[in-house]
Amino acid sequence: VFRGSKDISKDQLLEQMSFFAKKPKPAVGVVAGARDGLSSESISRFLLPASECEFTLNSVLDELQRDPWPVPGDQREARCTSTALSIAASLLGACVPGSAARIMAFIGGPATEGPASVSVSLLT
Repeated sequence: VFRGSKDISKDQLLEQMSFFAKKPKPAVGVVAGARDGLSSESISRFLLPASECEFTLNSVLDELQRDPWPVPGDQREARCTSTALSIAASLLGACVPGSAARIMAFIGGPATEGPASVSVSLLT
């Protein structure tokens, strides 16, 4: 779990997501058949081919549930949009550097927390 109030570096992301749990991270260079020293097995845990995205996205959307922790009526929900997009971009940059990719963000309101928040949490 990442805190939405601070930025995460690419190295911190790779360590937290256990990309190098089975083998040590290479000191320099790129391992043959891998991107940024990552095996295709590690990459496939987080990225899908376009042909599989529709089914997976629909499955995730079908399983969404209402947040069990209600927000008081005078406050906005906490949204850490900039941190989430930064992590997504770092993940793509580590897994498929120099390739075209798309990050889809389904946002229900303004960012209220983190480095690029555009709104305060209190409603006025």
